[in-house]
Amino acid sequence: MKRYVTLFVLCLILCTALFTSCGKNDGTPEGFQLVSDPETDGFYFYLPEDWYAGRTSGILTGYLSSLSTVNVTATYVTTDKTEMTDYWSASETELREDFSDYVLTASSTDLNISDRPTYYYAYEGSYAGVRYGFRQYFILAGNTPADGMFVLTYTASKDENPQTRTVDYEETSGYMDSIAGNFRLTGALPQGKTDLALTDAEAPAGMKKANRFTSFGLDFYVPNTWNVDLSDGFIGASLAEDGTAVGLEALSIDAIAKKMEYFGIQSNGLTQMDLVKILKAEYREYLTDFTVEEDPFPEGADAQDATTVGETSYRRMTFTGKHGAQEVRVSVYLLWETGHARTFYLLTYTATPATYETHLGDVEQMLGAIRYQ
Repeated sequence: MKRYVTLFVLCLILCTALFTSCGKNDGTPEGFQLVSDPETDGFYFYLPEDWYAGRTSGILTGYLSSLSTVNVTATYVTTDKTEMTDYWSASETELREDFSDYVLTASSTDLNISDRPTYYYAYEGSYAGVRYGFRQYFILAGNTPADGMFVLTYTASKDENPQTRTVDYEETSGYMDSIAGNFRLTGALPQGKTDLALTDAEAPAGMKKANRFTSFGLDFYVPNTWNVDLSDGFIGASLAEDGTAVGLEALSIDAIAKKMEYFGIQSNGLTQMDLVKILKAEYREYLTDFTVEEDPFPEGADAQDATTVGETSYRRMTFTGKHGAQEVRVSVYLLWETGHARTFYLLTYTATPATYETHLGDVEQMLGAIRYQ
């Protein structure tokens, strides 16, 4: 989906008073933390001190816990469009495919962030029975979008959150103003960003590539019938007709450690079992009427007894329950390159119970087509 709503990028509502401050001696605003690597990312991205931060396929994401639908992301994108009107027109075409009720609610061409021309768009759309609001800032790296853009995205539900009994968008939309206001460029383009056109290998028959950059460590392919987003470097795809979606993320050790602390998970060393415990804890907060099915995972097992397909080994857990009023069935695949369990990834497949089996074969095809770099 064009602006895929992940199950793992969620945060609590914070008080706006935290964002009015005078700053620290090292340049970090008071009450904030620096979560980007300015030298490689090309920008300073600050989040509140008590937020969690993760990095997924070139996208920095901020969140606090899984009680809220709010998330904020920062990334760098490339395009062949020289006019922002053309870029946004193409984006809206994809958004209308992803959200049947898509509507643009606000836009501006008169903003400046970090002394750079900035385009702003706010829009709405429903996913899995929940209506979301989005705010996006496109900060030009040069004179036109074709010179590259830095993109800030805020996402939150516009429906009542059953966990907090509040409307997340209404409660937290103002915080994005402070996050955007603190965003600063280094003056140099990010390092290690390679355009898809220069790295795209031949895709398996009937499939297309769903990731833009090589820094993620693998190439991910989906069937030609799926919609993919290549503009933001995010690895994800969806089927517009029924909202079925997949998303792929690399696991950050820092994010895992913070989640273990948040959920009170004790461990003498990170194992696959710890990751399983984290996932179960997260989905217990995300879903009601929660049930889980999982591949055999003997106590103490690590890289053994996994399923192998192509270059990938994986274990699968399937969660069934309700998110709000919407019944969902989610399979989470903990996967790694066979014989090289150095980096772990999560592939998340989300569908309704009625469509889950219909598209499961496509997901298995995606797993078999992964190519590690």
